[in-house]
Amino acid sequence: MSSYSEKQIKEAWERAKQIDAHGMMRQDTNGALIKYEEYGNAKSPFGWTIDHIIPKKLFINESNAEFPENRWALHMKNNESKADSFPIFKCVVTSDKTENVDSDRERKFEERFLDELLDKVDDYGVFKYINDHKEDFLRIYDKELVKKWIDKGRFLYHDFHAKKLFSQCV
Repeated sequence: MSSYSEKQIKEAWERAKQIDAHGMMRQDTNGALIKYEEYGNAKSPFGWTIDHIIPKKLFINESNAEFPENRWALHMKNNESKADSFPIFKCVVTSDKTENVDSDRERKFEERFLDELLDKVDDYGVFKYINDHKEDFLRIYDKELVKKWIDKGRFLYHDFHAKKLFSQCV
């Protein structure tokens, strides 16, 4: 597991859905219950970790994946089942009011959520992935939105290669 600062852990925690008055219990994106003090505890039924919404492997420079909006609190088992899946992923834990229960649910990122997240991405690799999997994205998302993402990728592609060329000339 990566080591995150206390600030980064709190940022991810704050984005999870609060379900109690004290904020010590929250729900991840699939509704699984997580407890703040169980961060990193894989043996706890409420253990959680920080997950990259857009997997780091899609970025040309993996450090570009490290922005706050690309990290969320995810139950340990949901993190394991999501792995590097994008934009459809599997969640295996949800909750039934006060306890976690097994689930076998496939999820996709909502259009607006993903669009806002992709607006913050400045790495050609993510958009190359979208272009390479265009047909899959078109089955899931609005055609104009997918076109917008591919166009941003083209811009970043030219910018990426121009910087690369420039660095070779100097």
